[in-house]
Amino acid sequence: MAATPLGSIVSQSWKFFMKRLSVILAAAIVVGIIVTIVQVVSAGNAAPIAQRAINSAGLDMARIQELQQRVQQGDTTALQELQKETEQAAQNMPQNPREAARTFLPSFLHLGAIFVVMGVIVGLLSLALNAFIFLITLEDKSGSATMKRVATVYLPLLGVSIVAGIASLVWLPIPLINLILTIIIGPRLLLAPVLLVSEKKRIIESVKLSWNRSAGYWGKIVGNALVVGIVIMIVEMILAVVLGKLGVLILPTVNMICGAFMVVFGTKLALTILENPKKA
Repeated sequence: MAATPLGSIVSQSWKFFMKRLSVILAAAIVVGIIVTIVQVVSAGNAAPIAQRAINSAGLDMARIQELQQRVQQGDTTALQELQKETEQAAQNMPQNPREAARTFLPSFLHLGAIFVVMGVIVGLLSLALNAFIFLITLEDKSGSATMKRVATVYLPLLGVSIVAGIASLVWLPIPLINLILTIIIGPRLLLAPVLLVSEKKRIIESVKLSWNRSAGYWGKIVGNALVVGIVIMIVEMILAVVLGKLGVLILPTVNMICGAFMVVFGTKLALTILENPKKA
């Protein structure tokens, strides 16, 4: 039996997405709001640390911002003054590497810790939302029942994500090779979450079976995901332009909603592949 064409999968995904829109939207908005709060709090904590580092470099940010505004207004003398300010700051910088490290390293480490913690929290929240949308799509149960299911499968799904990431070689420190191997291996592991939940396989077994059962489907997975991903990216870009400054607050939620559709689509695509295995 031939696999379902892209148009049909997109149509099925869209119909299901609209059918469960209220539940999906509520989950995406809640997670989007929490993510926004985390980002705002992180930025608020990072701002004074960054300001201290800037002050240590001998830069007066209020003065720099004033000069930048004057430059934008066409004031040519402001450009010269801005250059003098930066040159003066460069002269005031510690010349000794150890002294420079003592001056700036604590701030850089503190900033790094803030953004690492923010990234971990946002990643875990995103996984929780993806798990919710995935289970809604796979089992089509009520929102409350799905929430209970998320609590039971969250850690196994996290385990699948980690094992799949390791198997896809995303950790390699060589960017180009990393990207190529991820593109080659990653799509073949799309079926792992479905196998984990629907067939109750173990984490590593789910990843191995996904590789085996997706044989011959790499092109379909990549092609379909690429087309849908490009369409969603265009929609997000248009919304960013339309929303303007308001987009800073709203776009995280919009991204969550667009991501939710991608999860629905990915789940439907995985189910199609499992229902239509390639003959050896």
